[in-house]
Amino acid sequence: SLLRRFVQRELTQDLTPLQLIKIDLTDERNLISPKSVDIGLGAESAIKPFKQRVDVFLHLTLSPSYMDLLRFCQSVLLLSHGQATVERGFFINKEVETCNLLGESLEALRLICDNVRSCGGVLKVPLTKDLLASVASARSQYRLYLEQERKKRESDAQTQKRKAAEDELQELKQQRKVLDEVCAILENDANKLAEEAEGKAGSKMAQLITKSNTLRRRDKEKKEELVKMDKTIEGKAMELRHLP
Repeated sequence: SLLRRFVQRELTQDLTPLQLIKIDLTDERNLISPKSVDIGLGAESAIKPFKQRVDVFLHLTLSPSYMDLLRFCQSVLLLSHGQATVERGFFINKEVETCNLLGESLEALRLICDNVRSCGGVLKVPLTKDLLASVASARSQYRLYLEQERKKRESDAQTQKRKAAEDELQELKQQRKVLDEVCAILENDANKLAEEAEGKAGSKMAQLITKSNTLRRRDKEKKEELVKMDKTIEGKAMELRHLP
C-alpha cells in the first residue's frame, strides 16, 4: 500500500505485489509528483500546523531526553553544504577582473553584478531617481576620489617625514647622553690623577700629571663636540616644530 501512494495509479491497477516491486522506480514518469502524493489524513493534520524552524523543533523534541542525538543533529546542521556559492563568487571575480584593477573597483563591480542579478537582468534594473543622479555625478565623484587620494598620499608622506625627523632627533639625544657621560668620566679620571700626583715626586709625579693633562685635552675635545651636537639638536627640534 505504501508503494501505491508514490506510483502512477494506472500502473498499479490489477497488479500483484510481486509485479509491483518490478516497476521501474528510476523512471520519473512512473512516479507521482511529490505535491500530489496522498500521505493520509492523519499525517496531513499533523504536518499542516507545523510552522517551527527546524532547529527549534529539534531542540524542543530531543532536549533533554536525547541529548546525544541533539548534539549529533547540531553537528550535522553546522556542516558545510558545499562551496558552490564561494566558487561562483571566484568565477564572477575572474569575469570582471582587468589589469591593474584596484580593490575598490573590484568591490564596486561585484556590487553592480550582484544588483543586476538580483533584479533579474540588465533590462530589469529599475531606473530610479537615485540611480540616475548617481550616474550623472559619476565624473565629479571620480574627481573627488582622485583629490582625496592625492591628499592622502601627501599626508602619508608628511607623516613619514615627521617620523624620520623624530627618529633622527631621538638618536641625536641618545648620542649626546653618551657623550656627556664620556666627558664626565674623563674629567673625573683627570682629577683623580692630579690629586694622586700631588703626593708624588720626581718622574712619578710627572707621569701622573702628563696622563691627567691628556685626559683633560680629550675632555675638552669631547665638550666641543657636545656643544656642536647641542646646536644640531636645537636645529632639528626647530625643523620638527615647523613640520605640518
